[in-house]
Amino acid sequence: MREDPGPEQVGLGYRAVSTVGVTQDVLVRFIVGYDILMDCWERPLYSKYAFLGALRSAAQMVPYEVSIGLILIVRLVSTFGSAKAIARIFP
Repeated sequence: MREDPGPEQVGLGYRAVSTVGVTQDVLVRFIVGYDILMDCWERPLYSKYAFLGALRSAAQMVPYEVSIGLILIVRLVSTFGSAKAIARIFP
């Protein structure tokens, strides 16, 4: 009978998901939304139209971030199989 592979053995012989990599990816995507908002507002000397454009751009990034987060969750569950396995990786 084969033993259930742990998270270190899944994939190509190394840990398939790096907690640092996933955390960094989520944080960078989160910060970019605020960066676009502040950058567009400050450029043309506090123009209200630039600010409205920045709000529109930031509002379009929110569904993108949510969908990427859901994709990461589905990927983790499909790779490791259960919430207990994910809890071992992300204590």
